[in-house]
Amino acid sequence: MVQTIHDPDFNYTEFGIIKNTSGGNIFVLSVKQWIEKTNAAGITAKVGRCSGMYAHKE
Repeated sequence: MVQTIHDPDFNYTEFGIIKNTSGGNIFVLSVKQWIEKTNAAGITAKVGRCSGMYAHKE
């Protein structure tokens, strides 16, 4: 998986939990929650003026 090469701190345990619960009708996950739960690198989420989600090209 590419994540292991570029992000050694990625939380695979939490990723597994998210993956298993993602099929439910009430599943909601924001970009900010994804970053906090999985320690994802290369993704940022900004709120307010000029807000949005940005990802590093690699």
